[in-house]
Parts: sequence; structure tokens; C-alpha cells
Amino acid sequence: MKTTFLMLITLFTQSIMAQKTDSSKEEKVNIKFIGEYYTGRGSCQLLPNGTRRWRYITGFKVKVNISRNIQVNDIEITPNSNENSNIDDSLELGKDYMISLTLDKERMKILENKDTQFTHLNLITNDEIVEIIKAEGTNLRYGEKIIIGEGYLIANRSNLIKDTLILKPQLDGVGGVTWIFEISNNELVIVDFRWSVRPNQTPQLHTKHIRTLKRINKLITADLEHKTYSNYKDATNKENYVTLVGHVNEDVIIDIKRKYPYWSNIKDTDFVDLLNKYNLKIRKQSGIGIEEH
Repeated sequence: MKTTFLMLITLFTQSIMAQKTDSSKEEKVNIKFIGEYYTGRGSCQLLPNGTRRWRYITGFKVKVNISRNIQVNDIEITPNSNENSNIDDSLELGKDYMISLTLDKERMKILENKDTQFTHLNLITNDEIVEIIKAEGTNLRYGEKIIIGEGYLIANRSNLIKDTLILKPQLDGVGGVTWIFEISNNELVIVDFRWSVRPNQTPQLHTKHIRTLKRINKLITADLEHKTYSNYKDATNKENYVTLVGHVNEDVIIDIKRKYPYWSNIKDTDFVDLLNKYNLKIRKQSGIGIEEH
């Protein structure tokens, strides 16, 4: 009887330990994002001996939130490739990297709070880094995700009708742009943004199409943002460029810069080759300074 009782106690204890183990596994959260590597000087810190110092900080500006569970714009990380072989050992300022992290739920709260201020006490540690690899190339595949590096931007609102993209003239009080880019070798995305020209108006996504090589146009779901991105490589060098970021459907993540300034003449460019590939024509309405292709 005593032996049976001890066995029951042992089994009960093992069951509790297994539940705790399973629970601890469930507490982990996987994070993936595209970020631009930066370094700089952190906030002033008061040391125990009464002196002050400014921390040297490193981290990544969040450009594409793959996991969609990050609310902060910057994540302070001090990666050490000597301690973690999955970290690129030649991180370069201003370059984009794919960062994968694994945090417990309590630690995850610092990334879910947009007002988080990073200090030496809460920055991401090496053992929380799964991988940091360079995000390079026009099409970077990450699992089932696709990151696209370049797209084409036209400074006009548009409307896709059969084989023709009709560019609309700018109206008083209303502006717009059209983005065109590929998400595979046989799918072309055309999205139209519109906005009021009042101060601080955010461009709103209006129409969203995919065009196939078979000349089929389909409306799609998309969550995309057109914005100007400021890249601070150091205190004196500011570079602004226009980007499109977000999601097309659930499987495609977009982070693209415009290939050409939208006021450029598109003749003799690879944009023309792309339009030809999809048998797509551009037709202007009166008042638009882009020739029909």
C-alpha cells in the first residue's frame, strides 16, 4: 500500500512538472521583422559613484513587422556574433536585416508597448536572438513570405480597365499616386492611393488589383501604407525616400522603394518592359504629363 501511494505521489509530481514545462514552452513568443541597423548614443545614466555617462547603443529600426505583434519603432539589441553563431558578424550601418527573436510573454510586453524606452536593463539579449541575417536582393523569401525591394511609382491616381491603366488628372484638393510591382513571376500588383491636399493628410489606399500574365484582373485584399521614410545614417546625413510597406493577402509582405522618381520619363526603362510583359497599356487623361505607352 505504501509503495502504491509513493508511486501515485511520483506520478502526480511528474505530471505537475510536465505541465509546468509545457506551460513554459507556451509562454515563448516568436518575433520576426525587417529592421535597419543603427548605432548611436543613448540617454544619460547616473552611475553608483555619482558620475554620469551616455551609453553606446545599437539596434534596428522596424521597417516591416512580419509577425505583426511589434508596436515600437526601434528595438535596442546588442548582438554579439561571438556568443551567437546565428548573428551576421559584419553588421553595417543603414543596411536592412531580417531579425528573428524568441521572448517569453513577460518580456514581449516591452515590444507591445509603443511607449517603451529601452535601457541597459531591458534591451534584447543574445540568448533571445534566433537569427540576424542580411535582407538583400530584389526578392527575399522567408518561409512563405516574400519581401520585394523595388517598385514603380506614378504621381497620378489611376483606374484599371481591361488592358489599360487610365491615369487621372490631379483635381483641386485631391492628390494621388499609383504603385506597380510584381509579387511573383506572373502576378503584377497595381494599387491606387488618394488623399486630400490638406496639411498632414495620410494617403488612403483606394483600389487594389492583381493582373496575371493571362490578362486577368482581380481585386485583392491588401493592407499597405505609402510613406516617406527618413534614414538617419549619422547625425549629419539625412536621406529621404518614398516606400510602400505592409501586406498583400496573408502570405506576402511588402517593403519596397520606388525604382524611379515618378516624374521621370518612363521611355527606355525596365518599367516599359514590365508593362509589355503583362500586355498593359497606360493612357492619360487630359492634363497629365506622361505619354501613352
